[in-house]
Amino acid sequence: MSAGLIDAAQAGELLCVPKSWVLAQARADRIPYVPLGRYVRFEPAELERWWQARRRGPQRARMAPHTKRPRTAQTAGGMAQEASPS
Repeated sequence: MSAGLIDAAQAGELLCVPKSWVLAQARADRIPYVPLGRYVRFEPAELERWWQARRRGPQRARMAPHTKRPRTAQTAGGMAQEASPS
């Protein structure tokens, strides 16, 4: 069962933005909302899915814990490592 609907002030707290921004985005149909007559309400889970889908940039935290990045032939300094004769 879901936690229920929240108002614009609570949605603003969830998204860390002002209530006025939430209402403006809902009026512009840019964020998910539930119209109830003259009232506008929001589903917290739907808002979370919305902002998660808008993420940009490196997503290291999203990699599975067991996934390792492939090794390259470069050192931390960016210079190619030379194979030492054995």
